[in-house]
Amino acid sequence: MIKEFHLIINPHSGSGKGEKIGKQVKQYLEQKDKVVFVHESQYAGHTTKITADIAQKIAQQSIKDGLIIVIGGDGTIHESLNGLGERYASVPLGYIPSGSGNDFARGAGISHHPKKALEQILAATEPKELDVLAFLDIPTYRQGFTVNNVGLGLDASIIKAVNHSSSKTVFNKLKLHSLIYLSAVISHFIRQQPFPLAVDVDGKKESFERAFLVTTNNHPYFGSGIKISPKAALTDGKMDLIVVERISGWKFLKLFFTLFTTGKHLEDEAVHYFKGEHMRLSVSSVIEGQTDGEELGYTPFDLSIRTVKRLFWFVAH
Repeated sequence: MIKEFHLIINPHSGSGKGEKIGKQVKQYLEQKDKVVFVHESQYAGHTTKITADIAQKIAQQSIKDGLIIVIGGDGTIHESLNGLGERYASVPLGYIPSGSGNDFARGAGISHHPKKALEQILAATEPKELDVLAFLDIPTYRQGFTVNNVGLGLDASIIKAVNHSSSKTVFNKLKLHSLIYLSAVISHFIRQQPFPLAVDVDGKKESFERAFLVTTNNHPYFGSGIKISPKAALTDGKMDLIVVERISGWKFLKLFFTLFTTGKHLEDEAVHYFKGEHMRLSVSSVIEGQTDGEELGYTPFDLSIRTVKRLFWFVAH
């Protein structure tokens, strides 16, 4: 039985929603006579440090029967996962979504309602094993773990635009976060230049001269519930890769309409779909990159990506 609950709260997630949900979760647990410790994330990268510190104590048994519960958005659970790293891979995470997108929760079957998500955690008697992606940028040795996706090109340009949007807070409060993505898609489609891409999926190689959107997905969702990768799953030990070549504006609108209506966009001739356990994406051009909504920079990339297992404490609904 869990005796100590360590809440890692990102108060700024969801434009301030994280702080409110964190207080509600703490109050609810204390009403059930649980021992609760609150750790508030104050800056980018802080969640990674907090998670590593608590995980070390759990692994060394100075915290007995303790559970880390992360309260934040996709970026927060991303940081917490990287705080565990390889060293504390055996330490499970609980998660209560309070961000604007919450795509990992959607893919994992974790409720967007805070109390229900907490009840899913309290109902669990053992951790659930899920896939995450481990990535390495070979030239720079930059590495990490991601719960949602790794994207290059248009995907990453959209993320960057959304992250720096002055209207993000307003749209979040109106619960219209997807509209920010839609506007960014339209504006960046015009600006995004095609680039050469070399792909290696489990040893099978292919190249594209005019790649445009490249996204490696751990589960179906992207951009606040857009089902971009409908065949992806968090439990199959594989990842999905979608490569879209540069197409005309009319064809892109048609493809986008198909994505939102029938979901048969993978059948389009401009879309190339792969599934595998290990992938390598090589781009010699300078482009935008992102992972879980975190910007990887504007640079050439040579990414090695594989699936690994991590533990999450909840019962899927």
